[in-house]
Amino acid sequence: MSMKTKLIAAEIVGEFHWGYSIRAVSESAAAHPYPVPPPSTLIGALSYSFSRLRKLGECISTVKDNKIFLASRALMFSNIITWATFGFKRDEKSNKIVLAQEYSDPIRLFRLIYQRGVRHEKKYKNMWFGVAAHGKVYYPSGQFKIIYLLRENMLLKNIGESEDIRKIIRKACFSINRLGSRESIVSVEQVKITNNIDVIDPPENTSFYFPLRLVKFYATERGELVKLPVFDRKSLERGFIFRGDKLWIGDHESFIVPTIEWGFKGPGKIRVESLSENGRLVKMFFDDRSSETIVVSGEAIGDKD
Repeated sequence: MSMKTKLIAAEIVGEFHWGYSIRAVSESAAAHPYPVPPPSTLIGALSYSFSRLRKLGECISTVKDNKIFLASRALMFSNIITWATFGFKRDEKSNKIVLAQEYSDPIRLFRLIYQRGVRHEKKYKNMWFGVAAHGKVYYPSGQFKIIYLLRENMLLKNIGESEDIRKIIRKACFSINRLGSRESIVSVEQVKITNNIDVIDPPENTSFYFPLRLVKFYATERGELVKLPVFDRKSLERGFIFRGDKLWIGDHESFIVPTIEWGFKGPGKIRVESLSENGRLVKMFFDDRSSETIVVSGEAIGDKD
């Protein structure tokens, strides 16, 4: 089946150094982590690397409801990137399997900024600090893969018609150095790009996460249910605009993460038996004769543009 929107697919294969820490939306003192990097984090990572390569600022101004707001440049790239998804990967060289493990480290925090009145007097300095749990996911030397679907016309509009689009995408993907907090360092080992993309019918296997609302039936023993921020244009806009309408704990939806088996977050595949009305299966064919399949929404491939 052909797609209405002309897309380019980019696959990144990389490795975490120790793991990652991505604080859940609405969390402050109790910094619980997301079990996997959500789509907004993936978009932000590519946006940041693009911005550095093009010598652009990290922030932009945007107008909403006749008001000017400061926003992350990721807001602009959320118009270019129609889909972003993540999966754990097995190390094919050593054939080792690394499992992702959630953990919280106790840390000492400066609490005075949350206190008022006499608490600011020096005699109360023992009350200026507190202890909180800082959530992390340990995934040492664990490999991962990411797939981005990008609108070719929107990307050309922003980088210039004369540019080699594949070269720019490849360079930006290799420039990604973290997923999440500044300490969540990654090394990108391989980047593959293609515009040979087909919409296929189920059943089919995938090793990338997807929103539960896009499927009807799947192999439940191979998938783990997690909560991530809602993945749609409206929610991304709210998350990327500073001091605007914020995302809250309720602004999450269920995602299915393919795993070895339920309870073990490691590289695995899941069989998608049937899709919902808005779900689509997309298969990408790369120059090295490899292929990947992901579950996307109809909007991501232009079905409802």
